[in-house]
Amino acid sequence: MVPVWGWPVLAVLLFLVVFAVHQVRKRGKQRKKMEELAYLKRRDEALSNALRNPVMGTDGYRDMNEKPLEVRWEEKVVYNGRNSGPAWMIELTELTEYARRKYVFRLDQFITLGSAENNTLVLAREGVAPVHCEIFAAGNRVCLRSRSGVNTLLQRKKRQILVGNEGIMLHDGDMMRLGTAALEIRIFRA
Repeated sequence: MVPVWGWPVLAVLLFLVVFAVHQVRKRGKQRKKMEELAYLKRRDEALSNALRNPVMGTDGYRDMNEKPLEVRWEEKVVYNGRNSGPAWMIELTELTEYARRKYVFRLDQFITLGSAENNTLVLAREGVAPVHCEIFAAGNRVCLRSRSGVNTLLQRKKRQILVGNEGIMLHDGDMMRLGTAALEIRIFRA
């Protein structure tokens, strides 16, 4: 039989064990959150650095085969004695179960998305055609057009739009689905 003083001691020990487990879980969540914040800070610093210090080719012109996350642009064009303004950029964020991958491109280039190696953005995912769709600038508008006879699903707020070969104008914050790949679109000037 347990002595009278044994029950309070047992209750205190049980409380200490529960408290210790709670603290370990809390620290694990805080560490995971700090790692995520550190990753986001490193990514933002890398993007800012790439925008401030563009990488040029040896001849001073932008390489047409630039890779994702390489932000490049040529010297500012002088038009009527004034420098041209900031360039239009597009950021495509791939939303996966495990990570978010961001790709930044200038909109003065023709961007193709697909599973083939010769695309601007290679998405080797299930249901993605070799050349699935393309993003291009038409004047001051950014357009998306499906290729290869496949359809691309565009989600704008609560509405879903099926994009065919005729194309559609993109807005900042749209979501795009290519097979199992999901991409969030952000359009900005930099």
